Amino acid sequence: MTRTLTRISKACGSALAALLLIAAPAADASFSVDVRTSGTVPDLPDPAGRAGMVAGTVTEDDGSQSVIAAGGANFPQAAPGASTPEERGPKTYYQDIFKLRNGQWSKAGTLPVPLGYAAFASVGKGLAVAGGHNAQGILKDALLIKTDGSVEKLPPLPVPVTEASCAAHGNKLFVIGGRDREQPETALNTIYMLDTTPDTDKMKWVSLPPFPGEGRILSTAAVCDSTLFIIGGCSLSRDNSGETSRTYLSDMIGYDMTSKDPSKWGSSGRQQLAGPGMPVAAAAGPAPVRENSILLIGGDKRGNSPDPSRPVAQSRDILVYDVIGNTWTRQGEWPVGIATVPAVVRGSEIMTISGETAPGVRTPVNASASAGYHFEMSTVDYAVLILTIIVLAIIIVSAVRNGVKNVASVTDPNTKPGLWAWVAVIVLWFVVMLNYFDRQLLSALHEPIVRDIPQTEAQFGMVTSVFLLIYALLSPVGGFLADRYSRRLMILCSLVVWSVVTWWTGHAEDYTSLLIARGAMGISEAFYIPAALALITDYHRGSTRSIATGLHMSGIYVGMAVAGFGATMASWTGWRMTFALFGLIGVAYAVILILFLKDPSKAPADTAQAKKTVRTGEKNGAAQCGQ
Repeated sequence: MTRTLTRISKACGSALAALLLIAAPAADASFSVDVRTSGTVPDLPDPAGRAGMVAGTVTEDDGSQSVIAAGGANFPQAAPGASTPEERGPKTYYQDIFKLRNGQWSKAGTLPVPLGYAAFASVGKGLAVAGGHNAQGILKDALLIKTDGSVEKLPPLPVPVTEASCAAHGNKLFVIGGRDREQPETALNTIYMLDTTPDTDKMKWVSLPPFPGEGRILSTAAVCDSTLFIIGGCSLSRDNSGETSRTYLSDMIGYDMTSKDPSKWGSSGRQQLAGPGMPVAAAAGPAPVRENSILLIGGDKRGNSPDPSRPVAQSRDILVYDVIGNTWTRQGEWPVGIATVPAVVRGSEIMTISGETAPGVRTPVNASASAGYHFEMSTVDYAVLILTIIVLAIIIVSAVRNGVKNVASVTDPNTKPGLWAWVAVIVLWFVVMLNYFDRQLLSALHEPIVRDIPQTEAQFGMVTSVFLLIYALLSPVGGFLADRYSRRLMILCSLVVWSVVTWWTGHAEDYTSLLIARGAMGISEAFYIPAALALITDYHRGSTRSIATGLHMSGIYVGMAVAGFGATMASWTGWRMTFALFGLIGVAYAVILILFLKDPSKAPADTAQAKKTVRTGEKNGAAQCGQ
């Protein structure tokens, strides 16, 4: 028996390892970030347009999202075609707070002072803004613009900072680099972080380890999977005449915010990060992050030596960085060339608010696009499809040949369970482990799921609740059917449905499809537990029943505990491919169940006892006839 169990365990392990090796090369095959221009939002109320505005989303009472845009600067007295500072005239900074809701802009409030080129990002309480500058100089003030347009003061920055890049991770605002004076010798390489979760009087700025190399202004930042990325920008130095000059940068660096040694920069132990391949500064920021991809939109790509014979125009390029593959690709053009512009993510929509199309030239046009996941069949998907068809065919053939009725027999409680009784416990342990692994995995991947499939926290709570509700309602139905039909076939069907739904979860494109997928998961698991426990107790009716059910139930807690591995795996392959891979593992494991899981039948001892009873009855009957 021991040798047989060892062989079974080795076969299971080898099969799962082979599946992961086969699937690994296709880990990114089903992911595609497709940017499609979907139209434009209404133009900014200022017909001249503004550069250096702050903008982001805020949540209304009904759960919908509105866009807040504020501040910025332009040249209202510029002559047509102005290309020199003299022709542009004085720069004007603004205090307006505009709000975009229901397709219309309206004046929502006023900033305490005019400002432009501040660091900003949407946080839970509103739009956080830090630093920036105006005609009077560089600022260190920090503000929170709320949904109704009102402004709350936050703790000021440790030093005045402008032209810094910015990003948010949950409720944390990061202010990266920038400059602290009008004509600095170098740019800053500082990183300041403010957690906006506590009350205002308990908030404080924290200085993180400075990023390596030269300081930089006008870089673009993003946070993806707990890594802070800093892309491009300009370093500063003094030229021979004593003026501050810019050097355009083309690199990217990353800071792992989960590292136990925050002084070390890198990207979760990843190889050297690839830069965008060209100098770029002042791209739309914070850089939008979707589906483990960072979008770099527009920017000033003049580099170190712009051609004076050619007119300067800002870039329209859409560059996409694949965080998993560490590669950059060009995915089309933005509707307008743009720089020093805020990027706003609202649901599946990405928009830029105003900005400059050339040095000193503004546009009131707000461009919009759709970016996200689009279904493409990969090697993993084809493997799931083929294996599902094969397993279903085997189940159907088995049902036709052997029937679907429950044929479990009542064994003698004093009979010791045989080999197949313990094989059933072992193979079902892996099934229940997968069931509960999937439940916990959804919560472990909460952040990337909510980022890529926009939804409120209440909606995400509904995703988990619909599973439990359907699971509770259908569990008695599962028990009713398990008493009447083959428990082995019910377990097999449940595992196939579980596998397909797990795979489907990784391909959900919107909230509705995710909600339906989790509801279907409730159906799958409701039909597993009653049949599995009944099958185990069919085999184990004597002194081994408790240990057999106890071993099976231990798989529940192992599955919940190892869900963290799934989250780690998602950092390698993306959360979608993690679900797809475990869907493949589930349907492949169904083949192992077909080979090693059997409905209990009459044991030899039971048969012998039955024959003895029959013979005794016949003798008693004959004796009664002779009387």
